[in-house]
Amino acid sequence: MSRLFAGILIFFVFLGSGCSTPQATASPGASVAALPTATQTVKAPDPTLIPTDIPLPEHRIAIRLADGVGEFFDRLTGQTFVPRGANYLHSAQQTMAWGEQRYQDATFATDQYNPEAAGAALQQMHELGYN
Repeated sequence: MSRLFAGILIFFVFLGSGCSTPQATASPGASVAALPTATQTVKAPDPTLIPTDIPLPEHRIAIRLADGVGEFFDRLTGQTFVPRGANYLHSAQQTMAWGEQRYQDATFATDQYNPEAAGAALQQMHELGYN
């Protein structure tokens, strides 16, 4: 029973020592009054304001209501704009630095990148109406 009591006592001693509040220490030559206290608050710096006298350029594509439903439209032509896009991804079997073989993204892999194939794929996407 005394071993159990001693073990519990040691546990609480270690627990109590870990919960103590760290004490601030002053550097040599600094006065204790110069150290911040727990009740002091730090004022955040003022945010940088953006000048309001500079007009922002309008984006060519905007949003409008059509029959109560929001839609994109082209400001220059007035036509409805349908965003359509895709990601160009080239996958290939690759050998990792540690020797493992993986089939993964190789779009810009220096040993497999083909600028002519990438350009042809992007041109085909453009011809299909992707924007």
